Amino acid sequence: MALSDVEIGKLSIYLRETIKGFFLEKKQAGEPGYNLEMNDSTLATMLLTSSPESLDDKSPDGYAALPVEDKHSVIERALQALTPGTGLTFGEPKNGLWVRVSLAHEDRTPLGQVEDYRWIRLSSIDQVIPKVAFGTGQDSRGWGWNLMVKTNGGDTY
Repeated sequence: MALSDVEIGKLSIYLRETIKGFFLEKKQAGEPGYNLEMNDSTLATMLLTSSPESLDDKSPDGYAALPVEDKHSVIERALQALTPGTGLTFGEPKNGLWVRVSLAHEDRTPLGQVEDYRWIRLSSIDQVIPKVAFGTGQDSRGWGWNLMVKTNGGDTY
């Protein structure tokens, strides 16, 4: 049985809290690869670029046992709270779904400069290519990922 709207809301709050707590504990223990500040922006990026299953060990009780559809619902609700005003939407708006992307740069993560960003229609994306943004060691669960997309016009973001 699918989660109710209230259950999704509660789990999304707990998800944000437990992931931040997980990274804080690792950082305080001095574990390599966990020295980043887990603020709302960093957490939102992580949720956007991680598979729902990769969050199982960092999430609240009960999350790991959920079906994938419910995990997506919880993550989407958490992202809606973390990314207000960014234009990130999870429905199918009347004019199509648009996503904010940055220009792809070889061997580095995107810059935070305004001119590096574009809005593209989601339907224009032909390929999604995951790339490691930062990570150390053999355990990929703590790594950060960027998603590169290639459009039907041949542009890469």
